[in-house]
Amino acid sequence: MKLREVPGTGLEAESIIPENFAGKSLSEISNLPVFLGNKKRKISDSFEITGDIAEDKERQRIVLEGDFSRVKRIGENMNGGEILINGSVGIHLGEFMQNGKITVTGNANSWIGTSMSDGEILIEGNARDCIGCAKRGENKGMRGGKIIINGNTGTEIGSYISGGEILIKGTAESFAGSYARGGKITIGKILKNRIGYLMKTGEIFVLDPDFKAPFYFNHFMDNAEYSLYQGDLGIDGKGLIYVVRKG
Repeated sequence: MKLREVPGTGLEAESIIPENFAGKSLSEISNLPVFLGNKKRKISDSFEITGDIAEDKERQRIVLEGDFSRVKRIGENMNGGEILINGSVGIHLGEFMQNGKITVTGNANSWIGTSMSDGEILIEGNARDCIGCAKRGENKGMRGGKIIINGNTGTEIGSYISGGEILIKGTAESFAGSYARGGKITIGKILKNRIGYLMKTGEIFVLDPDFKAPFYFNHFMDNAEYSLYQGDLGIDGKGLIYVVRKG
């Protein structure tokens, strides 16, 4: 799939998931809906589509070529198969994802893997805010699956996470793991130490030995690899922050 032109406003493309393509003809896929602002369009109005179609979603692979940074909701509710984006992508990628794999060779915007329950999302570049978080107004974020960001990210990584794993190989800003109720977050370097705010359970691993745990976490123990802290003390939390030790 290739964009005919980069949209001037956000293009809503939640219909781009393997289960909507598998077993259909190219003509049927071309008629699936997308939304440009409040205007309903067909996929073929915005995309050029070529290739072969699999008979079932697990074998269906969708390849998107180009700049999709203004295209939203690709992979929403995805439940199997694979999406490969050779370029960058917009907000809400893989929101409510249930299975399958999404790979982005460029950068991603915010709200990646919102409230996902399974599957894998790999971003080879950078991403922005609210990765694996809860949808606004809700209090349960990522439940399962795995999100890997090879580059840097922004704020509120894994807010309200209750399961699954987030791996940030680069940097993150403040409020990672806020309101966590489970799950695992690993971050290469945290630029601001206000993390784990109101964290009840779960684990945050920090791979920067110079990181200072926030004041609302209590130093628990040291071993050969990590210094371990527990909190948030303000809510009698049992969340754990592991800070890698020098050496």
